[in-house]
Amino acid sequence: NFVFDDNRTHDQSLVSISLFKEGAFSTAPINIPLHESGIFAWRTVASSLKDSRRFSGPFVVVKVSQNSVEGLSLSVQPLLRIYNKSDFPLELRFQRPQNENEEAAVVTVRSGDMVDESTGVLDAMNLSGGSKKALMSLALGNFMLSIRPEMSEHSNLSHATLFQWSEDITGEKAVRISGVIEKLNYNIRKAFSIDSMKSSFSSLSCPVSVDGQHVTDLYFLIHTLGRDVPLQPTNGTRVSGRSASVALQLQREIFIYPTVQVYNFLQTDIHVLLTDSKPENTRDDNFGLIGKEATITSGSSAYFYVNPAMFNFSVTLISYGSKSKAANSGDWAKRMQKQTARAQFLDLELEFVPGKFHSSLRLLRQEKGLLEVALFTRYTLQNTSDYPLLCTASGQKPLPAFEIGKDNINLPPQNGCILPSMSMSSWFTKSNKLRISLHDEKGSEAFIDLEALSGFTEFFLEIHDDIFPHRMAAFGMSLQPVIYGLHVSSQVVLIVPRYVISNESATAVAVRQCLVQDDIDGLTIEAKQRGTLQTWKPGKKREGNYFDLFLKKHKNVSEDSLIFIQFCPKETGYGWSGPICVSSIGRFFMKFRRSEDMVIDGINKDTLQDGKLKQFASVDVVQENTSFVLHFTKPPKVALPYRVENCLNKASIMYFQKDSDESDMLGPQESEQYAWDDSSLPRKLVVRIVDTPALREIKIDKISPWKPFLKMRSRLNLDFSFSNGLSSEKQGFDDSFELRVFKIGYEVYADGLTRVLRICEQAENPKAEKIQRPIAHAQFRISYMCIHLLDKGQSDEMLQSPSTILMATFQRVSADSVITDRHKNMDVAVYSVNVDEKWDGASFGSVFRMNKLQGDALNENILRIVCVLNSSNSSVKQVHYCSIILQPIDLKVDEETLMKLVPFWRTSLAPAGTPSTQFYFRQFEVHPIKIIASFRPGRSQTSYSSSQEALRALLHSVIKVPEISNSVVELNGVLLNHALVTFRELFLKCAQHYSWYVLRAIYVTKGSSLLPPSFASMFDDSASSVLDVFFDPSDGSLNLPGLTIGMFKFISKNMKSGGTKRYLGDLGKTVKTASSNALFAAITEVSDSVVKGAETNGLNGMVLPASIEVC
Repeated sequence: NFVFDDNRTHDQSLVSISLFKEGAFSTAPINIPLHESGIFAWRTVASSLKDSRRFSGPFVVVKVSQNSVEGLSLSVQPLLRIYNKSDFPLELRFQRPQNENEEAAVVTVRSGDMVDESTGVLDAMNLSGGSKKALMSLALGNFMLSIRPEMSEHSNLSHATLFQWSEDITGEKAVRISGVIEKLNYNIRKAFSIDSMKSSFSSLSCPVSVDGQHVTDLYFLIHTLGRDVPLQPTNGTRVSGRSASVALQLQREIFIYPTVQVYNFLQTDIHVLLTDSKPENTRDDNFGLIGKEATITSGSSAYFYVNPAMFNFSVTLISYGSKSKAANSGDWAKRMQKQTARAQFLDLELEFVPGKFHSSLRLLRQEKGLLEVALFTRYTLQNTSDYPLLCTASGQKPLPAFEIGKDNINLPPQNGCILPSMSMSSWFTKSNKLRISLHDEKGSEAFIDLEALSGFTEFFLEIHDDIFPHRMAAFGMSLQPVIYGLHVSSQVVLIVPRYVISNESATAVAVRQCLVQDDIDGLTIEAKQRGTLQTWKPGKKREGNYFDLFLKKHKNVSEDSLIFIQFCPKETGYGWSGPICVSSIGRFFMKFRRSEDMVIDGINKDTLQDGKLKQFASVDVVQENTSFVLHFTKPPKVALPYRVENCLNKASIMYFQKDSDESDMLGPQESEQYAWDDSSLPRKLVVRIVDTPALREIKIDKISPWKPFLKMRSRLNLDFSFSNGLSSEKQGFDDSFELRVFKIGYEVYADGLTRVLRICEQAENPKAEKIQRPIAHAQFRISYMCIHLLDKGQSDEMLQSPSTILMATFQRVSADSVITDRHKNMDVAVYSVNVDEKWDGASFGSVFRMNKLQGDALNENILRIVCVLNSSNSSVKQVHYCSIILQPIDLKVDEETLMKLVPFWRTSLAPAGTPSTQFYFRQFEVHPIKIIASFRPGRSQTSYSSSQEALRALLHSVIKVPEISNSVVELNGVLLNHALVTFRELFLKCAQHYSWYVLRAIYVTKGSSLLPPSFASMFDDSASSVLDVFFDPSDGSLNLPGLTIGMFKFISKNMKSGGTKRYLGDLGKTVKTASSNALFAAITEVSDSVVKGAETNGLNGMVLPASIEVC
């Protein structure tokens, strides 16, 4: 019962605590001041509610603490608690020392339950004799404890089984345990959250007899935690200050555990047997194995009650019928004696007969203190694809056909494993190199080195059958951290389908691969279902031009042919959509048209509404693990990327995508949403005013103010007699219109994330903005700035002074802004940035700084950002030009510093659904970044949180980052044109762009022959073109004179294929051989086949970022 006194001031606030049981007893209140932190014990005085009896009650331990996170904390605990953490219900026998002939008190504690001293003392009120004295001795700590399992648990045995009492323990002096359990370093449990805690271990054995004959002993581990607590007087008021009592009372927690816990992390059920070292103790009827054997299913654990000092250990794989060689705990202890310090764990190999395969064994002691044994394999293979796979060691001879038949799904572990669809299997062989093939079909093989794999990769298996062209099975492979309750060095090798179609619409849809399946219906995906995309191997094609031949050796072989697919609704009369690249990340829109000569129910097409003649859909390509998942939605849940508005009063317009055979008509004062017919064609819209020769190609990706529809040359040659068969009886022009046609123009503006093409006369242009702003100039300077990142530490005390983790210093920070009537020009420069480690024991002095050999020679600012914004009243921020350049830097990071930064990670504080600011970037560029990187791995700490352990698993199990010393990492730049995105989208896409190059650098550092699978595009319909720009690795300078501007045009001119290409390798030497300069560009992401939008301005910005052309 808690009672707070609100009438007192903060410095005198009190809380009164009393124990009571309704209708039985209550104790005198204890007054606890809340303004003083500390921990104290009181002996309560209990009064019976039925009569006037008063007697000494149980002890109460109270802790008052304050910290900056939780605030005021008040904890009330008993003096003694005993926990039963075993599988058996236990009988606890309490006796007073030197009174063994006196009647004892017996308490039954079920598995997982607890009994404390306060319950025992209060229950003693209704007892008498020796049992009452024994329970009252719990409060003084003067007692002996013995245990035995309860008989009722084994009453169903056909023989008389007797569990006898164990020896007595007093808890005052611990009996030292020996064996391997003593050699392992114990991760101490902070049950009382103080540093003065005492911890001890001992073991108890309970003899087991069957039919009067001793057969075995059940051993239990006793873990005692204790601390000395200052004892306060019994008058209920705490004595504070120097007059505080120095008498101490021992507070204890006693945990009763089994001695060994075995975890099965194998993908098969196992039978585990732990026996004593003396074989003669085992009976033929297996009664001697009570508590010594168990069948453990995959992913679970079992307790064992063996002598922790010496036992034998053996495992049987039930699925394979293979038994391991017996291992002896004494040999484990001898092996650990050779180590100079007590280890956190011990890793061993458990060999199976006939010795051709093995599993791993890890011994450790966690917070429980008992010996924990984990069985696992280094790798676990998981197949979530639709194909059953055969996995063998790469150096192994091919297996006979009868062993790998379609009906056989259980290979001997030494031969590998067969992975049916949606299954997992442990990899028992010692080889880390996999040979993967299809189990039930003939085809090619893939070889994967698991040691060289970092993060993820992809592989393809060609199916050899009578179908031509051959089918291809595409897979993604990644390393996943193992999520077990125990930390083991194991990874899951996840094999997934590379391309997945998810139909999220209400009707079925057909999918086919372009240029391969043109004459077939393709794969049908029902509504709300998923399916694996069936790919086909395209025929051989010769190199189309000199450029392809020139760069052939720099291509990634697996990317010679990008896969494009088409969709078609399973509705009568609709045709196929334009092509979509399956490896282009982002959202794409498509259009479905009805056939021209189609008749539905006898009604001609002309009688149908125009909205019935075409439908729109969206495809969101998302990378999930290593799968490209294409989410098909019809109709789209978001607005289409374009809209066409005809604001003319009398004239209709016809418009179509350049080089496309499909066209649309729009009447006067009408508007319509629009999406490209074919994303591989030029992203230009050809617009014609019907019954006139007025024709114009318009880049509707480019936001532009009102412009005349007719160019000057077109005005001089205008002939209104031209009709081209497009005359309409409803459309007639008088002489005034022939004059007003010269006033017709167009504009492109942004309405949210939709670009709107508006055809109108100049006088009727409400979107035209006349903005007059005064010219203003602002300058901002900081000569020196220092930022400290502080760590409060592990202590809960509020008064602890925080320590510094990192210190960042900025020198000569400048910001200049010039505002004109058309633009806002901003230039931000930082001359020097240094980030230093300041915590004790840091591996590196400096974490981040400019590279001394390359950056200082240029005498340039380490960071420069140039931005030109258009002055506009639109809700979409229009960025005319944005350029970011970072000079070569040194980056040195150690794992311990990363772990200290994990607690600072926070998700966005913005409410869910908050709209992000929308930007239109006419040109956005991030220059190539060169990093001289160093990384030093660390060891796992017992104090790490779940978030820190998750980061460790990512670094060591998934990516497997090696120790890096001064390795050069080159992050290619991004050159983006006419992009309409939110800031969040831009940030995530750039982060994904750079993460690919970081992962590739890790592969290169490790010397791996693999490369991470790349994407073909990131900016989908949000940008007209994207280039991946980088410089020669042999020269770190970015500020180079004499750049050959023609390189962009050379690539643009020769890139006529519809796909996107990524060139890898040392392209710098190749370009230098071709007499180009050191700075060059290679295409990796192109939303269409034209790269003209990034020709000159981008390169000018790369070389001279301060020189901005405002047009």
